[in-house]
Amino acid sequence: MEPYWSYEDIGVFLFVLVFLAAAVGLSVRVLFLRPSELVTPSLALQNFVIIFLSVSLYLILKWRHHRPGDCAFGMGWP
Repeated sequence: MEPYWSYEDIGVFLFVLVFLAAAVGLSVRVLFLRPSELVTPSLALQNFVIIFLSVSLYLILKWRHHRPGDCAFGMGWP
């Protein structure tokens, strides 16, 4: 049985993570977010980051392996 994930998947996910960090930093710089949001993020920002990263991981696995992404999270049929 071959593993569901590969090093390429982890690399793409880390690239998305770096892109998100840069986007949040840029939004603070452009004053879309207050600088205090980086120290104590609001619940809305935390939820946005968690949902964005979860959806991106699901889409990475779905597009690269053409299988349901639920299997990787242990929610679907093997």
